[in-house]
Amino acid sequence: MKKLFFMAVAVVLLAGSCNIVDQQRIKGNGKIVSKTYELKDFSSIDIGNASVIFLKQDSVFSVKIETDENLFQYIIAAVEEGELDIDEKNDYDLSPSSDIKIYISMPVVKKAAISGASTLKGDNRITQDEPLALDISGASNGTLQVKAPTVQMDVSGASTLNISGETRDIRGEASGASTIRGFDLKAETTSIEASGASTANVFASVQLTANASGASSIKYMGNPKVNSSANGAGSVGKAD
Repeated sequence: MKKLFFMAVAVVLLAGSCNIVDQQRIKGNGKIVSKTYELKDFSSIDIGNASVIFLKQDSVFSVKIETDENLFQYIIAAVEEGELDIDEKNDYDLSPSSDIKIYISMPVVKKAAISGASTLKGDNRITQDEPLALDISGASNGTLQVKAPTVQMDVSGASTLNISGETRDIRGEASGASTIRGFDLKAETTSIEASGASTANVFASVQLTANASGASSIKYMGNPKVNSSANGAGSVGKAD
């Protein structure tokens, strides 16, 4: 299983390196400044550049980026069809002197997607009546506390999601040597898939549907009715 895990991680890193072969590397000048963007009316975020994102649920919209002064001209931040997109311009590979920090405040979080070795940190608990979707990919990490009617989680590419809180329904998938740490996300019904040397830890009190394949592992807490399948070296079992 360890061999499969490291092979999956290597594939992710190789794919990332191929993408930057033809890009121009821009180094940060070491002068750290912040810039506030006048952006609003978004309920989803998609962050594609390597950065640390601080997400806060608030009644007002706010977007601020903190990085080297000379790198801002290569960063795109815009809202389109209700989604806040932040990424590097094509053909450039940014090399900041320290982590790029992105501070986002928004009233409702319908979807949060991060990639490119980013880190997502929830500044407070996301509490809402709308469903929440999370997409963590490309060796990224997320840590969130939530209270929403449904939570959808897609974690891939050697990424990790730490999630806690309350929901009625979980739909989740972990692939490509990824990890979902969700014992503390209390749910009634949970449907979870894990593949390719991934690990998923989940909770269900009423119903659990679990499918593990490859060399993946699914562990669950609670006392649900279980409908499970395991293929290859995959396994599904109750946590000790």
